Amino acid sequence: MEILKGDPLVPSVQATGLIVPLEQTSMEDYFKLNASRINRTIQWFKLWRDLNIDCILCPVAPHTAMPFNEYKSIGYTATWNYLDYPAGVIVVGKIQESDIAKQVETLDEEDEKYLKLCIHGFEKGLMGLDTGPEDYRDAPIALQVVGQHAKDEETLTMMQVIDNVVNAPN
Repeated sequence: MEILKGDPLVPSVQATGLIVPLEQTSMEDYFKLNASRINRTIQWFKLWRDLNIDCILCPVAPHTAMPFNEYKSIGYTATWNYLDYPAGVIVVGKIQESDIAKQVETLDEEDEKYLKLCIHGFEKGLMGLDTGPEDYRDAPIALQVVGQHAKDEETLTMMQVIDNVVNAPN
């Protein structure tokens, strides 16, 4: 499928299943989508205001960096795009040889519970990409910083402060 003539769809974007051919979407559908997005943005604004939230620190994905064009876990970032909230990523570390993945048979009951939650949330085939730290050595571990709608500069300032604290020399 091609979105625009001559512009092929990126495989990892196509794998999300969210791309709908333009001819299947009416102008009324776009208006409804925008009205829904605006209502959600207002709800989020009120929530942030009422709770006095400056920013949200959260993971970028339920896993570390992925091999090129294999990323499919857009749920951790798509929300902020949908709401038109500024978000950025700070590298807070790297995968090291000492980051040894537990084997499934060595998990205790609590770890098993969390593993099942992770597997339930992953797309088909994603777990097979997690082959251990040797394939991801030196891959970045990142933290996502989300700011309030239309507060891009403030979000960048908060990212700088957080980066200075998290990545301060020892």
